[in-house]
Formats: sequence, C-alpha cells, structure tokens
Amino acid sequence: MGRTSGLSLTGKAQTVSTTSEYRVRRLARRNGYFLRKSRARISLDNEGEYMLVETSRNIVIRGSRFDASLEEIEAFLADDD
Repeated sequence: MGRTSGLSLTGKAQTVSTTSEYRVRRLARRNGYFLRKSRARISLDNEGEYMLVETSRNIVIRGSRFDASLEEIEAFLADDD
C-alpha cells in the first residue's frame, strides 16, 4: 500500500524554521556564542523568541527578554565575522 507523507504546509514551514535555527546555532557557536530559545510561557519578561549569550563571559548579547528573532541574531553574527 502507498504511504502518504503526512507533511502539511505547517510541517514544511516548521522544517524550514528548524533548519534556519540550526544554521544560526552553528554560526553562533563558531563565533563564541550560544543561542537560547524561550521555553517558558510568554510574559512581560519573556516574549517567546531567542536570546544570544556570549559563552566565555556568560552575558546576554541580544534578546535579554527572549525578544530577538533569528534574523536579527543572524545579522548580528554576520557583522561580527
């Protein structure tokens, strides 16, 4: 019997997003940072996106309230190269 892929448009968008996230994580690691993704409920101090942290000093560089998008962080890392 034939199999269906089970991928919906939402699933495809999720895959693209996941691929972008992995790419930005690798770029951050190469430049001495790490990327944190919000897992908590959205609140005043947590906007549900990303935070970029400098590994050596453990300080937040972008997204102190998990308010940085992947695009913002990728642009910052590209300028940092």
